[in-house]
Amino acid sequence: MYPQPPNPTPPNPNDYDFIVNPAATPRRSLLVGSSANSRLVIAVVGLVILLVLFVGAKSILFSGSGNSAALLKVANQQQELITVTKVATSGSQQLSGGGSTIAITTQVSLTSDQVQLLAYLKTHGQKVSKDQLVYPGGLAITAQLAAASSAGTYELTLQQVLKNQLVDYQTSLKQAYAKTSGTRGRELLQKEYDGATILLRQFGTTTTP
Repeated sequence: MYPQPPNPTPPNPNDYDFIVNPAATPRRSLLVGSSANSRLVIAVVGLVILLVLFVGAKSILFSGSGNSAALLKVANQQQELITVTKVATSGSQQLSGGGSTIAITTQVSLTSDQVQLLAYLKTHGQKVSKDQLVYPGGLAITAQLAAASSAGTYELTLQQVLKNQLVDYQTSLKQAYAKTSGTRGRELLQKEYDGATILLRQFGTTTTP
């Protein structure tokens, strides 16, 4: 009778765990184990990225607002034309029927244009104060008209001043238009340019758009 072989030892289920259930490699956080300087650099980079995104978004939202200095110059000239015509129609100076019509028409037109321009600037975060509307050459014009009043040539001088100011005003509108990319801003500046062209026709003057 042959001796029976010993019973084989059953395999331990744990011996194959490394195949069936391989251990997951632990993920390491970017900040875990980093030095304080490294964490600071990462934080600064994140803030810079957020700032760039913010500036980019703001430029997209407010694109077309044009060059603020060029638009402010337009508003300055509007204010001076409004001021001159208000003084001319206040009754302190005697104007002919034609001269009075020119002054009143110019005043009404420029007042409307300025309201729209200032509203446009405000919409794009640029609130203009009264001090900012002061025209740099206003004192010289006032002195010129005062001298004309004393010399008895007020109306003639007034019309020449208005004509010259409107021509300069159109030039400023063209410059502002060239620096404005937004459709709304360009439409507004074109409309005001066309209005100035109509006003210049009162003096027999037109300019090329």
